[in-house]
Amino acid sequence: MKNTGPSDLDVETLLETLSETDRAEVEAKRELGRTGAGDPSAIARDLALTRQALAAWAEQQVVESTASPELRRRLLQTIAGSGRFGPFVPLLRRLFDLGAQTAADLLAKVDGAADWIEAAPGVRYFHFAPGAAVGQLEAGIVRLRPAATFPRHRHRGPEVTLVLEGTLLDRGRAHSAGRVVESATGSEHDYTAGPGRDLILASLHSGIDFV
Repeated sequence: MKNTGPSDLDVETLLETLSETDRAEVEAKRELGRTGAGDPSAIARDLALTRQALAAWAEQQVVESTASPELRRRLLQTIAGSGRFGPFVPLLRRLFDLGAQTAADLLAKVDGAADWIEAAPGVRYFHFAPGAAVGQLEAGIVRLRPAATFPRHRHRGPEVTLVLEGTLLDRGRAHSAGRVVESATGSEHDYTAGPGRDLILASLHSGIDFV
C-alpha cells in the first residue's frame, strides 16, 4: 500500500478515488471503530474535518466567467434556430413520412415570415406535403402566441398532432414538446397555447370544419 497519511486516505475516500486495497484498509478502520477496537468519534471527526476542508477548497476554485462572443452566438443559435427541434425530428419524419432534407427544410420555415395564413388572432398556419405513406391526409404547421386559442372545430377524420414547442392546453390537459396528441373522427375541440413561449404544432388530419 502506498505511504499516505490518514488525511490523504480521508480525502480519497470522500472523492471515491481509492484503489481496492486502500478502500479495504479504510473499511477495516471503520469496522474497528464500530466494534470498539478503535475510536469511532475520532474516525467520524477526521472525515467531518476533511469534508469541510474539501468544501472550502472547492469554493475557492469557483470563478465567474463570461462566455466568449462566439460561444454565446452558437448557444443562441441553437436555442432560437430550427436546431432546437432536433430531438423531435425522428418522430416528425416517422409520423409524416418525411425525408431528412424535407424535414430540415420544413423546420427552417417555422421562424420565417412567408407562407403563413392567419386563422385567428395570434394563430397562424401553413400547409406542407407529407410523404406518400400517409395517403391523402393533409399536413400543416400551426403556431400560436401564448394564450391564443385555435377556434373550435370538428375533425372529418382522425388527427395526429406533434407538439414541437411550447405547451398545448387541450381538453383539460397540458402537453409539452415531444408529445403526440390524437383526436378521433367527429370529435370537436378548441385548444390554447400555454404561457411563456409560442406553441408550435405539426398536424396530420383529414380536414376540419369550424363550428
